[in-house]
Amino acid sequence: MAIDRSHNLEVLSAREGHKPYEKLKNGDAYASERTIFRDTGTHAEVWKLTHDPAISRHIYYDIPAWNANGSALFFVSRRPGEHGGNWLMDADGGRIRELHIRGEEGRVPRPLWSGLKPDVMYYSANRGSRTVFCSVNVRTGKRRELASVDLQHNVEFCPPSSDEKKLLVRGRKDPDQKVWTVYLIDIQSGKQREVPIEGNIHRLRFTRGADYSIFYNLNDPVKEVRLGSYIIQADGTGKTELPCGQAGHPDWAHDGHAWSYASESSIWVMDKDGTNKRQVVDLSGGMHGGWSFDNEWIVSDVTDRGPYANQILLIHTEERGRIHRICHHNSSYQGWGAMHPDAESTHPAPIVSPDGTKVVFDSDMVRLWGEVYVAVLRRPGPPVELRAEWGDQGIRLTWERPARSKELKGYYVYRSRESGEGFEQISEGIVTDEAFEDRTHREGTAFYRVAMVEYSGLEGRPSAEVRVGSGPWEEPVRLFVEPELGRREGLTDQFDGRASNLYFVALKDSEQSGRVHMDVDVPRSGSYCLWARVAGKLGRILGFNIRCDDREVGRCEAVVDGWGWVRVLDARGRPVVLNLDGGAHVLTAATSDRDVKLDQLLLTDDTAYIPSEKGGEDVVAPAQVTGVDVETGDVSELQVIWAPVSDPDFHHYNVYASTDPNFVCDQRSLIASPSEPGWIDWGLPSATPYWSSTTYYYRVTAVDRAGNESVPSEMAWGRTGIHSWRSLQAMGKA
Repeated sequence: MAIDRSHNLEVLSAREGHKPYEKLKNGDAYASERTIFRDTGTHAEVWKLTHDPAISRHIYYDIPAWNANGSALFFVSRRPGEHGGNWLMDADGGRIRELHIRGEEGRVPRPLWSGLKPDVMYYSANRGSRTVFCSVNVRTGKRRELASVDLQHNVEFCPPSSDEKKLLVRGRKDPDQKVWTVYLIDIQSGKQREVPIEGNIHRLRFTRGADYSIFYNLNDPVKEVRLGSYIIQADGTGKTELPCGQAGHPDWAHDGHAWSYASESSIWVMDKDGTNKRQVVDLSGGMHGGWSFDNEWIVSDVTDRGPYANQILLIHTEERGRIHRICHHNSSYQGWGAMHPDAESTHPAPIVSPDGTKVVFDSDMVRLWGEVYVAVLRRPGPPVELRAEWGDQGIRLTWERPARSKELKGYYVYRSRESGEGFEQISEGIVTDEAFEDRTHREGTAFYRVAMVEYSGLEGRPSAEVRVGSGPWEEPVRLFVEPELGRREGLTDQFDGRASNLYFVALKDSEQSGRVHMDVDVPRSGSYCLWARVAGKLGRILGFNIRCDDREVGRCEAVVDGWGWVRVLDARGRPVVLNLDGGAHVLTAATSDRDVKLDQLLLTDDTAYIPSEKGGEDVVAPAQVTGVDVETGDVSELQVIWAPVSDPDFHHYNVYASTDPNFVCDQRSLIASPSEPGWIDWGLPSATPYWSSTTYYYRVTAVDRAGNESVPSEMAWGRTGIHSWRSLQAMGKA
């Protein structure tokens, strides 16, 4: 399948030229530059977070881009600024602001996030013949000097040790000699010890182990190829060469037990002691890749060669062949000899967020220069142990945090009158505790569930529902089950942005058959029917055989391309009916068919119920945007404003534009996804003469957290401004 390099962002790609910075600033921060779109191949949700004539990028694949709780992103940019090109933005792309680290040392090189303290960064600065290392609170500006070393040339410090008690730095005392001096620094006391390492060091890092052991590899000073990779103890003893050949792009698991590297167009993983070497994927091309914080996955980019060309992959470190194709970065991989002002910005170098829900990468897919993107890898996990009980003033809900919750900002609480669907948000804004009291429910039955929300605004899977009622359960039961969360044998989970939980199950390439076992807790005894959300291949009869408690009950068949709900039928073609006692049961789906995918199962005693879309999720779009107006700004900009929507689950607006009044609101005409009710459309093509004008047409939609999009607003239009005779004279154009 041919993938459009810019993912059909045609109108956005045409925006270039002058940017009116002064109009985009509010206090000390600039407005969001975000555009949210879908990958045209994998359907992943992708956030284009920067939009600027200057280069913007994060640092590197093993340098943290997010802070410790995922609330902020650090990036570098050549946009106008006063503090050395260091910038921050909120995790959703908002409040783009300069990082103000400037003291007696003047401007400083690239700082590094603390892995434990969300507001803290570390940095180095030259002070005469020495280099000082400091920490700074980016919220308060409070600084602390940690240590000073007698280095002043090519000084580099690595990400701190995992417990942030040690710093590892290197530099040269004599710029004319390629001799490195390496220091291990105690952050609390400032004491330092030289670590003896000989050779032309290429990469120097902690192994992330608790013993502060150090990894380094060496470079041939002429041919610029790796000569070997080594581990030494913190005192410089116990040097061990790792059997990896000319390994490139190394990275260490966050507990230090193993490391990964690129060699022979593949990614390899090896235990810390040099044993258990294994190839986890053959890329047929280069890669930059790093580990997720749970040590289960490696995220990697791929060049324009091989079966995964131009893609961002999520690769399991133990289960070979478990690879998720997340999105197409479509970056150009400019070489350092290509006369590019910052070739690194054209290398995606992906990094996973603290909870593994997102990946940040760089790409020049839309504009000439690199910019910062984020793709959604998975939804945050659900809160657990949701409980509900009657209180003095209403229903009191309590729950426990999800297992992965470093990026937790809070929760949304939902209520419905029926099981499985119809849930509406009842909490005003975000709940920050693991408790909530519903004072609006007075009588009758209610169903509740709770979902986590990140600082990025990404909402997680909802908890299991809990019922509150004055009598026995009499309402219809609707239990939606996610197969990718079950116990798989011969099946693997695969990514698809259209799947209910972004993942489905299908047969492994290396297997002839497979099955998945799913636990369900039926709240009451009764007769139940089964539905399945499946996708197949047109012209072929493909499906899954379904068992309940190890008894064959029927089969579901995917009869068309794309996702759709089908009934599970018995051997005589009749809808399956299961007589189940209340309590625990096991559903099993098995197949030997390739090209068939299973996304969800639905177990329900409501024979009249027909599931649709992603089962159990919100399908109600926000209200239509009104009051859209366009104001002339300049010859290359127009300001679009509109009335805000008030839907409680509102997430963002989509702004669409064209010079054709009959345009369609789709990805081709999408130019922005702001959270605020306004957008300055700058960089409009200036192919027309200075004394002429171009008419642009706009429509705006509202999008909720579930991705439902409203119908487009009424059309609004505006014309780019016409310069006065005096301004044309000043520009020498009259």
